[in-house]
Amino acid sequence: MSDIIEGGRGTRGTVTAEAVVVPGPFTFFGGVDWDTGVLTLPGDDADGLSIAGKVFVFTMLPGGQGTAWKIKEMVDKGTAPAAIVVQSVNYVLLSACVLARVPLVGDFGVDPALTFSTGRYLTVDAEAGSVGIAA
Repeated sequence: MSDIIEGGRGTRGTVTAEAVVVPGPFTFFGGVDWDTGVLTLPGDDADGLSIAGKVFVFTMLPGGQGTAWKIKEMVDKGTAPAAIVVQSVNYVLLSACVLARVPLVGDFGVDPALTFSTGRYLTVDAEAGSVGIAA
């Protein structure tokens, strides 16, 4: 397991927080309770964990333009992640994070969902395009 991955592309912001990791694709429609930030992923180890104020790590977001307004709604409710880290950034997720002002970093050569684990504290530097285990 690496301590840091670099070379990604990101938005703005630097965050250090506890990670919640979901290996594989994730959707904000059906995968999380927007009012609480609690994941609803039956059969996944992350089911029942809250992403509110956490560094949320997953592989990719499949489609769904509604994600942009849902993440912003979660920010307004205080249930959004503090930062999002993904292997593959798409324009829906990018626009969602810019609109909601949630730091986003991704497009790495490795899958951060297979690199980091839930419960570790990570530092996300979206402008530098890096994420690593916090000192």
